[in-house]
Amino acid sequence: MRGWSAPKPAYHAYRVAAERLEGATGRGRFNAGAGVFAFRFERDGRQIDVAWSLGGGTATIPSGGDAEVVGLFGGTRTVGRVGEVVRVPVGPEPVYIIHAPVSTAALAGSAFTGSGRTFATTGQAVRGPFLAHWESRGGLAIYGYPISPEMVEVLEDGKPYLVQYFERARFEHHPENAAPNDILLGQFGRQLHPLYPPLPDCRCGRYFAETGHNVAGDFLKYWGRRTAAWRSSATRSPIR
Repeated sequence: MRGWSAPKPAYHAYRVAAERLEGATGRGRFNAGAGVFAFRFERDGRQIDVAWSLGGGTATIPSGGDAEVVGLFGGTRTVGRVGEVVRVPVGPEPVYIIHAPVSTAALAGSAFTGSGRTFATTGQAVRGPFLAHWESRGGLAIYGYPISPEMVEVLEDGKPYLVQYFERARFEHHPENAAPNDILLGQFGRQLHPLYPPLPDCRCGRYFAETGHNVAGDFLKYWGRRTAAWRSSATRSPIR
């Protein structure tokens, strides 16, 4: 058998992964754009983001500078930062995007300072406007525990924002808005489920003309008692 001792593609891919990720600390999955899978690692003050897209896409990642992009088998290229982000075309083969992190202070200024409140259940801390919002608008019963630190993510408008994930919500800091609207919640309903076609008013509960859907029964009781319009936004699907 000729070439049986030659390193195979899987070996090269494993070697590249080991070189890039050895000693790195995993930070979990993050949002890098529609159809893109992205996981973050950190080592020596730099972020190593592993990204791919089964159908092809663009990973949009907040960055403190230009990024080095390493392919599955070790090929490298540089992608320049535009504004506060780098945009890296990705396909089914994972790539390693190595770059300096964005300074949270550059986005949030002095609003997020101090140690805040640490939750022993998850080991995560909440501080500044995020903590004030959590404590004043439902706390544990509505949002659950924090499950991530503060991080910078590119949101649906293509701009980077400071965010923090909770068990049932994503807090977003929007400094362009005056308080209390400087803290908004991620619209997970829009991300997880398509908007149903509008329906007529069923006269059985409360009709939301903004999306063309009704809320009734126990769902309406919960919505009115626990959330109010500023917290849950308008309903986007029919009663099922």
